[in-house]
Amino acid sequence: MGLKIEFPKSIIDSKLFFGLSEAEMKSLIQLSKREVFKKGTYPIKAGTEGDSFYWVSSGKLLVHGTKSPSGTYPTLNTLESGDIFGEMVLLGYTKRTANIFVEDDAQVYTWNYQECLDFFLKNPPIAYRVMRNLASMMGERLIEMNSLSKKRAP
Repeated sequence: MGLKIEFPKSIIDSKLFFGLSEAEMKSLIQLSKREVFKKGTYPIKAGTEGDSFYWVSSGKLLVHGTKSPSGTYPTLNTLESGDIFGEMVLLGYTKRTANIFVEDDAQVYTWNYQECLDFFLKNPPIAYRVMRNLASMMGERLIEMNSLSKKRAP
């Protein structure tokens, strides 16, 4: 009999879990906690300390940069189902680098860094694949950001 994973399909299809078996995904997903972020709130603020990362199940969040000289917070990215944020904590960066604004009520799954680290130390093959996937995702973001900056350059 196969495993029945009772999590949204989009979390299972997430790039973060690429290459993991259903059993490995389930063991990692079971470390998470489900949270609801209400529209109009800032669950993460730049400069604050954090110990978790998040995967978006539903809703819409905006990644805002730091305050510009004109007093506005530029939108750097939009996060929707399947996206992750706060993942820099897995690399040891606990100070948040952006503000996360909840545009529409959002349901997220939260992973605590220390719990993930303990799990990864006991499961090195899973740790390797997740970190490889994270590096790939961050590389894609860097390429996208470089492409956007070249388009904006005079």
